[in-house]
This record gives sequence, structure tokens and C-alpha cells, in this order.
Amino acid sequence: MRARIGLALVIFVAHGCQGHGSPSEGDAAELPEACLPVPTPMDWSYPIGPYGDQVGSRLEEFTLEDCEGTPVAFGDILSEAELVLVSVGAGWCQPCIEESATLEAKVHAPLCARGLRVIQVLFQDDESRPATKLFCREWRERFGLRFPVLVDPLFTMQRYFQAAQTPLNLLVDRSGIIRYRATGTAPADLPERISELLPP
Repeated sequence: MRARIGLALVIFVAHGCQGHGSPSEGDAAELPEACLPVPTPMDWSYPIGPYGDQVGSRLEEFTLEDCEGTPVAFGDILSEAELVLVSVGAGWCQPCIEESATLEAKVHAPLCARGLRVIQVLFQDDESRPATKLFCREWRERFGLRFPVLVDPLFTMQRYFQAAQTPLNLLVDRSGIIRYRATGTAPADLPERISELLPP
């Protein structure tokens, strides 16, 4: 049974986390109310499979730890989203660095009020070692990320890679269906692609 975090749940709030990705409480407060997390409904359950890794397939649920070691279930994030961007990368990856530098300002902040949620998964640090919570916190602070940043030191997300390119970006709708996937440098029009899949 996956860990749930109750009323202090998941995405941006939790006592040591300043909100699973929030550099500070003040920064988190600047987001519109619609961007802030809500408890997972008691009657909500993750969509049933079959699961796959291609566009049109349903993404299997996963749980990883955030920068403070709190388990975060993808299903808890999906339960309050219209669309979730899952970005998987590593500290040594230059396209991951470039994407992370703009992810908050160009994707998360302008689109979260329309139902977008973002999570970033780090599997290695800048020296190709398994990602640690310390590296996660440094990464989050470096780029001012206010969404969950998770660590995947065992690289469980590898099953979604079909080429040795990072980052991997998946857009998953509220039914768990992968609507978009790409590896390598994110396209410049990624915000527009996301916007087209969100309600107005």
C-alpha cells in the first residue's frame, strides 16, 4: 500500500520540505491558490491498467522519495491534476540543466492554475553517481523549483527510456494516459504543447 501523507500531503507541503520542491514558503505563497496541493480524495484510486510506455498507453503508478525522504506517489499528484509533466533526468545532462533552468518560470508557474502539475525525477548526480537527497535539495534550490523533485537512485524509471537520451518528458492526462513523450532536448514549444492539452 502506497504511502499517503494525509492532510499535509504531497506536492508542495510537508514539514521539512517547504513543499516538495519549494525553495521557501514565501515563494510557494506567490503561486495562485489553484496551484497549491489538496488532499487526495478518499474515494480516488489510480486508473486500472494495462500499462505501457508509449503515447496512448496508461502510465503505471510509481512512488519515489522527495528531497527530504518523504515518499511521493504519482497517483496522489495525478488525483488533483488535469495534466502532469514528468521530467526524468540527471545532473550530468546538459539538456536537463537547460530545461530545469526554465521549467519553473516558463512551464510550471504560468500553467499550474489551469491544472498542470510537474514532477522532476533525478536518477544520477553531476558525477554520474546515484542521486541523493542532498543533491536533490541542491538542484531544487539551484533552479528555484516549486514542484516535487524526486530521487530515483535505482533508476526504476529506466523502463520508460528507449534510447540513451535524457531528459525524458512525459505528459500524462488525468486518466493516466500518456499524451506526449520525448527524449533529449525538450522542444522550444513544449509550453504550447502543454497548453493545448489543458482546459482553457
